[in-house]
Amino acid sequence: MDAPSKAESTASTISITEARDKEEDTFELESPSSAIEDKEETILDPGSPISSAAATDIKFEELKADTLKLELTTSATSTTDLKEKVAAPDEEQNRPKSQIMDTGFDAWSTVAGSWFMMFATLGYLYSFGVYQDFYTRELLANYLPSKIAWIGSLQLAMPFALGIVSGKLFDKGYFRILIASGSVIFAVSLFMLSLIQPHRYYQVFLAQGVGMGIGLGLTFVPSLSILVMHFDRRKSLASGIALSGSSIGAVVFPISSITPSAR
Repeated sequence: MDAPSKAESTASTISITEARDKEEDTFELESPSSAIEDKEETILDPGSPISSAAATDIKFEELKADTLKLELTTSATSTTDLKEKVAAPDEEQNRPKSQIMDTGFDAWSTVAGSWFMMFATLGYLYSFGVYQDFYTRELLANYLPSKIAWIGSLQLAMPFALGIVSGKLFDKGYFRILIASGSVIFAVSLFMLSLIQPHRYYQVFLAQGVGMGIGLGLTFVPSLSILVMHFDRRKSLASGIALSGSSIGAVVFPISSITPSAR
């Protein structure tokens, strides 16, 4: 064999060897993916035991993920509800006061009604000084002035003592019942005062001290509290106007009581 033939044979041998080396390298690089594909085929094979275990694991992971999503959704819903409950009082406090008018016929007619209530009840109570003078000199002359003063003291204490009851009932919505019942009790007690007999202390005490005191106790707090539902900025003005009725009544009733006797 001549030299050129030997060179060509050696070159072909080298090229074949290099080609084999490349194929082995390619096989080594492609072997992991091939292994994964074989594993996936094995998992996807319904008859394989490895496939059943893998499917169970996958279902368990999916169930676990769904449970986690449900817990997150429930937690978010609970957090939202809690925020709404916490924010509810603030929204109620910061609500626009469109229902509180501060003006208008309904608001000022309520002030007028409260004024007349204070005039007829608390103003009459503040006129007790005229009654005590009459009781000491004529009707209850055989009783000490200090004992007679207990009638006016109880009458004055009842509006504030019964404010605990009338205020609670007012908050529950019994405004009209309180005003109606208190007015009737006060008027009936005043009529009964005209029927008492001379030197009967207990009759005066029950009619003027207890009866009129209870009537005033049922009407005093609701007559002033109702103004808050109609006024916001002018609340003090409305309350002051309503309470002025008691002062005017305390002036009018003694004058009206003294004038007939002076004549």
